[in-house]
Amino acid sequence: MVLTSPILRVKWVTMSPIHDHSRTIEKYWNTPEWLGNRMLFLSGPRQVGKTTLVTAKLCTEKKAYFNWDDRSVRLLYQKNPGFLEGIKAKWICFDEIHKRPKWKDILKGIYDVYKDHYRFVVTGSAQLETFRKSGDSLVGRYFHTHLFPLNLADFHKQDFHLPKEAEALLHHAADKKDSSSLQDLLSLGGFPEPFFAGSETFWKRWSANHRDLIIGEDLRDLTRIVEVDKIEALVEMLAPSVGNPLSYRNLANDLETTHGSIRRWLEMLSRLQLIFSVPPYSKKIRRGYKVEKKWYYVDWRGAEKDRFENYVAASLLRATTLFTDRFGEKMSLHFIRTHDGAEVDFLICREKKPWLLIEAKEGSPDISSAVYRFSYELGIPCAVVTPKPHIFRKAVGKEGQNIYCMSWSKLGQVLP
Repeated sequence: MVLTSPILRVKWVTMSPIHDHSRTIEKYWNTPEWLGNRMLFLSGPRQVGKTTLVTAKLCTEKKAYFNWDDRSVRLLYQKNPGFLEGIKAKWICFDEIHKRPKWKDILKGIYDVYKDHYRFVVTGSAQLETFRKSGDSLVGRYFHTHLFPLNLADFHKQDFHLPKEAEALLHHAADKKDSSSLQDLLSLGGFPEPFFAGSETFWKRWSANHRDLIIGEDLRDLTRIVEVDKIEALVEMLAPSVGNPLSYRNLANDLETTHGSIRRWLEMLSRLQLIFSVPPYSKKIRRGYKVEKKWYYVDWRGAEKDRFENYVAASLLRATTLFTDRFGEKMSLHFIRTHDGAEVDFLICREKKPWLLIEAKEGSPDISSAVYRFSYELGIPCAVVTPKPHIFRKAVGKEGQNIYCMSWSKLGQVLP
């Protein structure tokens, strides 16, 4: 059943349907073991709920929230760099401070003076993610984590763990009851406002506005690209290619531009967290495909074709990122394809070593020869997942490969 209470569309929020649900990062982002006394950097796509979550869970005092897009906040700092004196609050939130010149120096100075008096959380979207990686003036002063669109784990109020062996994760999933939230997530996406509005018509209007904000504002702020109309067309043209490596040559011909421009635009859209890529994995794979990436929408609801695969890709990107954020082990997402046509949709690597294969099946979770082949060649299990409920069975290949066929509504609950 889809929830129908609309989320309040104001910058300072004290009540919202999202507060009734646990966001996965809440299990660790404020713990002494993970954060210590450092600043918390929280980034994520536009309108994913960063400000709502932070002001509801950490920075609950309005006077301790500072949006640096607000001119009065900037003037306050210019007139009095010690403007935090006397504020009675545990947490101070700086939103969009990364848009200011020399923001790292500003933040470094404030943190060094007040770190024994306040906890600091810094929020932002694409630019925070990009600018954070340039320079090192804040090294040792913060830990960074990400907020993603809502997913199954957020509705089941449980912590997550990273077992040594992937099969332990699959066995843990087997004991779960099917989540009733899966179909709503597929129909409405995971961004809080359209999800809680409970209307696909509302999603269509929201989605158009969301893309306009990203391409019309963020893209102009972050780059000097002027071919905005062509980039808008490129986003639409990705829809039929979800789950397949792109032909940059064909896209360049259709948009009357160059091969290099298509690559550059895609990377820019990825930095703006409108789309994301999954690279190929070819080590130890005979005749493995090594060249082009597959591209998916961050808001999987935008994929009319192969939406379930797009959803699984977004879920696995979230899982590998949050596993890395929390436990410090490098987790990465790939796909496998060979020049003779054999393919498995996804491969999770752990510290650059294959760990778990995932194959997304819209219908019956049949096991392909490629699944048996790559599971054997890499020596790891594979989960063949489906949106259909009440499915869990194990198959063993001729070479001893362990293949698990299961409902995504089970496996998705044990991923972050």
